[in-house]
Amino acid sequence: MKADYLFRAFFKSMSRLIFCIILFFLFSVQYSQGQEKKAIIRLHFSEDGVKKYITAQVNEFENDSIGDPVSEIDLYFYVERTFSLLPIGDIFNTTEENGEVKIEFPSDLPGDSVGNVKIIVKILEADEYTDTEVQKTINWGKVTRFSNEQAKRSLWAAGANAPISLLLLTNLLILTVWGIIVYIIYKLVQISKL
Repeated sequence: MKADYLFRAFFKSMSRLIFCIILFFLFSVQYSQGQEKKAIIRLHFSEDGVKKYITAQVNEFENDSIGDPVSEIDLYFYVERTFSLLPIGDIFNTTEENGEVKIEFPSDLPGDSVGNVKIIVKILEADEYTDTEVQKTINWGKVTRFSNEQAKRSLWAAGANAPISLLLLTNLLILTVWGIIVYIIYKLVQISKL
């Protein structure tokens, strides 16, 4: 009787799992089929005195030709940083009737050694359009000077630039531990010969 109860509970949980998997795949297929249209993003850069602006224009892209403007679609603006993407602009940057959205570029972002920054604009998880991304590099960042301060020996430097006293202390500790292990093995060998 207990085995029958366990079998029914197992069958019930497996049927729920299979049902959830089927629903997941049906939803995935429906979601991917809903994103059938392609869009193209074109970027324009302009300056108005001190302020700098990025204008993104979104158009439908059909049969290798640019189509009508796409309105009411959210665009996400980013600047590429060392380990991630830094969002810029508003939280929601929605295109107007002409398919354009304009944001102000932050004036205090650091660039590389000549001031270049990479701008990335994306369409993500739109209802009708596939995910799209465009990247452009422009010289709008602050010039970053790299100093040799990090190459000096310090505690926060890389392992190759660690202080010599720290290297000597660490290696001395390692040699001491190995010396004790070798001494114990030597004594154990002497004891076993008795």
